Amino acid sequence: MKIKNIFLIATLLIYMACSDDNVDTEPPEIEIVKPIEYDSVIKGDTLFVEANVWDNEYLNSWKIDIHDNFDGHTHKNGSLKNSDQNIDEAENDELIAWNLILEDSFPKDKSKYQIKKQIKVPENAEEGEYHLGVFASDKWGNVNQVFISFYIISKSDD
Repeated sequence: MKIKNIFLIATLLIYMACSDDNVDTEPPEIEIVKPIEYDSVIKGDTLFVEANVWDNEYLNSWKIDIHDNFDGHTHKNGSLKNSDQNIDEAENDELIAWNLILEDSFPKDKSKYQIKKQIKVPENAEEGEYHLGVFASDKWGNVNQVFISFYIISKSDD
């Protein structure tokens, strides 16, 4: 009987040790450093994107989403979805509402990372307000997103 009880207690202890009560529910933190909110970039110039991302455990993947805000929409937290890079291209001098998605994985076992990208703004991008969003997920699938607004303008003839 003692052996049976010892076996039962050992099994219970192993089960308790293997149960995952330490599931991370905290999403990564994101700070967009560049561009700053309501900054302007000239058509044909380079948009410098810099974001600091950190997590209490390990980062998994990131995404940069640039799109027009001509309809005045807003954003809420959501989950990352797979999508292909999307660049609207137009022929000749036709103006376009510029949209771009870039995504990648963080280096393995990193809890802090700085995303730095230099993105060429199309010469034929339509002027106006755009959103720049940075999404990040951690190894547990927790997701956070931060959006800012910026403007695409024409070069002045000064």
